[in-house]
Amino acid sequence: AYAFSLFPWHTCLSQRSYAVGAKVVAAIVSGQIHLCMVYGMEALLAVGCGWCAMAPGWTRFELLVHHVPYMAALALCLGGGHEERWTGPMAIVLLTPLNEGLFIAQSLGAPDWLAKVRRGDGFFGVA
Repeated sequence: AYAFSLFPWHTCLSQRSYAVGAKVVAAIVSGQIHLCMVYGMEALLAVGCGWCAMAPGWTRFELLVHHVPYMAALALCLGGGHEERWTGPMAIVLLTPLNEGLFIAQSLGAPDWLAKVRRGDGFFGVA
């Protein structure tokens, strides 16, 4: 949410100008790398141990189809030097871990009211 709030939405959606500033790019890229590290660990646990943090809703295959292509896309983005151009979408994506975390909390027996928070996050942040 912090990186999302840093992004200058009102001035940086132009096709000709992608200047968002080094501080914003660094914060968003840092968040993306952290997210991909978590995704990579989840993928390794799913393949190596058969564990899935998103269970009982997701299978190992669904987790891999969700996480591995995302990590590959981020690697292409960073490897190709496109991080500044893609800071807007990357900032929005950084809102999704809350939704995934709430799903995991529900799977572990969190209170039912948390489902409403998750639906709200899914509607406002992910959609």
